[in-house]
Amino acid sequence: MTRPFSSLRCALLFTSFAVWCGEVATAAEPPARSEHRWFVPKHGPANWRLLARMDEGVEYSELRIQLGDNPRWAEPNFDDREWRVAAQGAPAFLPTRTGILWLRRHVRWNSPVGRMPEGVHLLFLLGSYDVYWDGVLIGRNGIPGNNRAEEVEGRNAYHPSVPLALTGPGEHVLALRVSTYHATIPGKSTSLLQLLMTPESFDSSFRRDNIAPMMASGALFTITIAAMVMWLIAAHRRGLLMFAGMCLFGGLMELLRWYSLGYVYPVSWSLVLELTIATAGLGLSLCLVAVMIDQWSVPRGRWWLAALLVVAAGLAVRDYSDRLYFLAPEFIGASFVLVGAGCVWAALRRKPNVWAIATAVAISGTLLWNDPSHFVGLDFHVRFLPIVLGVLLTIALQLRTERQQAQETKLTAARLEIELLKKTLQPHFLMNTLTALAQTIEENPRVAVKLIDDLAVEFRALARFAGEQQIPLGQELELCRAHLRVMSVRTEQAWSLTCTGVDPVQPVPPALFLTLIENGFSHQQAGEQATVFSLFGAPLAEGMRYTFLSPGIVRSSVASANGGTGLRYIKARLEEGWPGNWTFAQRSVSEGWETVIELRSQRERLGS
Repeated sequence: MTRPFSSLRCALLFTSFAVWCGEVATAAEPPARSEHRWFVPKHGPANWRLLARMDEGVEYSELRIQLGDNPRWAEPNFDDREWRVAAQGAPAFLPTRTGILWLRRHVRWNSPVGRMPEGVHLLFLLGSYDVYWDGVLIGRNGIPGNNRAEEVEGRNAYHPSVPLALTGPGEHVLALRVSTYHATIPGKSTSLLQLLMTPESFDSSFRRDNIAPMMASGALFTITIAAMVMWLIAAHRRGLLMFAGMCLFGGLMELLRWYSLGYVYPVSWSLVLELTIATAGLGLSLCLVAVMIDQWSVPRGRWWLAALLVVAAGLAVRDYSDRLYFLAPEFIGASFVLVGAGCVWAALRRKPNVWAIATAVAISGTLLWNDPSHFVGLDFHVRFLPIVLGVLLTIALQLRTERQQAQETKLTAARLEIELLKKTLQPHFLMNTLTALAQTIEENPRVAVKLIDDLAVEFRALARFAGEQQIPLGQELELCRAHLRVMSVRTEQAWSLTCTGVDPVQPVPPALFLTLIENGFSHQQAGEQATVFSLFGAPLAEGMRYTFLSPGIVRSSVASANGGTGLRYIKARLEEGWPGNWTFAQRSVSEGWETVIELRSQRERLGS
């Protein structure tokens, strides 16, 4: 491997001529003779950063092309004015895989002494070519041929020096004998760049442009690791995982672009590099859309991702044979459109923190719109930074909100625990129970002993469960039956609880069904035969549904639905143990009062 700076300069388009090559039909008759026109490199595209650093004085003519092979075309005095003009200070289109062709360009140095300094004559061409300066062969990159078998593959960059003896005053002629059969960018594209700079200027420019991409890719990889650690340790949130994927793919694109422009390798490797960069761009786009779906719970999230894949497939089919370099920025641009639409949807529904991602997409989208061809280049980290900051800020704000909500939920649950214990141990409950106990001791001491045991079981269970978020359903049912035995003695009715389809090991909030039983005693009038509470369990695709039936005549549907302290306690406990993954519904039925609770699994889902 040769020095990395050779192709870094060229590929970033700082050239005295740059050519994106595509299929062009050749004219049946030679074009009319035209005189040469002259151009100054600094008048080229504004984004070609090295043009502003080139040594003063260089000028060049338009680029002319001719199919075929003739040694005389290398001679400086050959009249090429009848050749077709391929470029006039702008990108040109050249035929590819058509055998050997020749390119000619006139160069002059308008310095005070009129002489070019000994310097670098840098070329970048995905093909094989011989380089002639004033008719003298000064370099060879591979061997041109009339078919793939004859052609010897060249390297992606080549930088022969112009001999000092050939840098005298006046006009000089650059001629290239070219073939492109190993240029594996498919179908009809290859590229050529030329730069005239002194070695000192070239090395200085390389050092300036080489540091930022390396540091930026390293920083993105570091952010990836940090986000993964947060995902593993702090919170298993899909948004963090997608953010890590964004940074990983972004760092990979910058690293590969830096490698593709900064190192010398066989021309045939270019296709693999460009396809890998395009794939990384698609991965980044999918992660960005997934972050948006996750943050705002956008419905039908998989359809959004599928839409992006369909658009990406269409762009790949359109651009694969001619604009492969543009696929990554086009994929990212498509994701910006989808995320922008998602921001509008979220803003209309007053979702939190929409402004952070919307602002980031607006800034990066503007940069992409103004300069799509260089968006995924050595300055990608600058253009991608608003997205990183916007997504990171959104995730941080969401985590802070959730942490505050969790703290508030815990405080609410703690207050309701105290209220529930107070409600359970309220004076009239104790007085009525003690009165029933005294009477039972006189009438039936054996039943009195059992009543005391049941009271002890109930109070010990309440004290043990008060600080828990979840307990096994079997322990909850044991607590409920102990309470019903106490109430059976107090009311002189045989209360009981039947269960169907329930799993004793399934977790539930503590005192969940006990509170529903208490509400039944408070808000319903039991009949002589309506003394059986019923619990039915039914598995869901991602959880369980519990249907609880409290027997008796409902005194007030409004009071039963509101439930007071008891229902507030239930809902606080459900949110504490199953945040956002539960439902609670009640209604009056012919048998009494029905309560339906669904507890879904807490696994995060991407859309629905």
